[in-house]
Amino acid sequence: MLLDTPDYSDGKTGKRISFAFQKFGDYFIADAVPRQAGNASALAAAIKPGGKYHYLFDEERPRKFTGPRTALFALTALRLGKELPNIEADIGDHVFFSMEDFLASLQWRQGNAILEETRGLLEDIRNRPVVDGEPEISDDVYFDVLLRLSSTARLLPKTGDHVA
Repeated sequence: MLLDTPDYSDGKTGKRISFAFQKFGDYFIADAVPRQAGNASALAAAIKPGGKYHYLFDEERPRKFTGPRTALFALTALRLGKELPNIEADIGDHVFFSMEDFLASLQWRQGNAILEETRGLLEDIRNRPVVDGEPEISDDVYFDVLLRLSSTARLLPKTGDHVA
């Protein structure tokens, strides 16, 4: 049983208690998506508006399916050998991918699900200009992610990349 830090962004206060089996449920939901899709182009079609699994990316209620989206990031890299935002060239024009979901997925991944694309996405997030309303990845979050993943050398910055 876990006591979660409350998210006050929706105006509600209080604490939420989660049970570990909820993470299994998120995994099983996410596991079904690439398994049923079978390949990257079918997965892209399934998560675009009008697709069978687009509800997972509903911008009206972004927190509702955070767990399954986080697991889907990890499973797509593992099963399809591609990062979710890279499964189709223009997928980002149709589906909003949360930086938080991607970053959270990194801690749940197997070593072989950390791809060169993963490193590239992490660097893109770190280097992108901040747009109004979008969260910025702070130095502490960025370096925390790197430290948590330090056993996976492929994700670490190449020599000299971290020097300004």
